[in-house]
Amino acid sequence: MRLCFPTIDNRGLDSRISAHFGRAAYFLTVDTETDNVDAIDGGTSRHTRGDDGHSPVDMIPWDTIDALVITGVGQKAIDRLSASGIKVYRAAGATINESLAAYKSGSLSELLPGDGCKGE
Repeated sequence: MRLCFPTIDNRGLDSRISAHFGRAAYFLTVDTETDNVDAIDGGTSRHTRGDDGHSPVDMIPWDTIDALVITGVGQKAIDRLSASGIKVYRAAGATINESLAAYKSGSLSELLPGDGCKGE
């Protein structure tokens, strides 16, 4: 399974999860079987309520991702991802390592339509 984490830095499994999906500096993907990490640089495409015409949802190669693990995300993103078959989980802890351990133990909570940040 491949998980995607929006992060504020790029330190592999020690990367800190961004407080909000749309403001992530990086999007790190992790293979849950090998713990291999790949990074997508959010660069200057950081999303600010759609003002730039780009959505972080469009930056991710979703055909290679099974789930997103986040702290906060707008309702539109949850709806769009859920409609595409991508599961969305609430992060557990500050780092990828903490949330990955929670995922592997089965203790991450899935976010469903209606659980997103309002107004985003």
